[in-house]
Amino acid sequence: MDNMGILLQLYLLFSKYQIRGIFKIIREKVSEFDLVKEKFQEVFEVLVKYRDDFILEEVVDILWSRCVMVVQKEVKTEEDFQKFWEETFSGKEEDDAKEDLEVKDFLRKKILYNGCLNCTERKCKDGAQITQGREGMRIRATAQIISLNGLVNAAAGWLGTVDEYKSPVQQKYCTQSGVNYNTQVSVRWDGYPQYLAFIATAANIVYNCNEKKK
Repeated sequence: MDNMGILLQLYLLFSKYQIRGIFKIIREKVSEFDLVKEKFQEVFEVLVKYRDDFILEEVVDILWSRCVMVVQKEVKTEEDFQKFWEETFSGKEEDDAKEDLEVKDFLRKKILYNGCLNCTERKCKDGAQITQGREGMRIRATAQIISLNGLVNAAAGWLGTVDEYKSPVQQKYCTQSGVNYNTQVSVRWDGYPQYLAFIATAANIVYNCNEKKK
């Protein structure tokens, strides 16, 4: 299903009738929703609409975190945000101007001023085990981490940058070894940026946000 509004409406419906078994499936769908640029307008409008709904709080937080991760790669200043807004919400009718201003103001605060620049959480998770990731996120190893493709094995204290994070674990092809691996996170460790380490699980990997705040 590629309509976020319908997904959240289903969540509300199942909650009303206590159909609990489906909640996990919908949460997974939200976590895996394809956040391509063409869908940003739809997704952001849905998020603003349901931002105060306590029943949807968990899935809305999941989606907000993912959106902020994606957008913060390119949007770091007021000028960046204005350009992003014009590209994402172009072609709206004048009758929607008031609603647009509400969405714009909320997104501006959310993207630029309401979240750690590294983990993107409102309450920074520096030092906590990573539960989601994005390209460019800074991380730290808390114990020895063996690379599945045998290129670089990290020791406790090593710093690195996330290349890709998958939840649940998915197969990923390594061009250097020519093998598919069941991996959750791929990392370029500082000192060996030329090698992409495939890692089975995010255990023993924590957010390293402090350097982003300096």
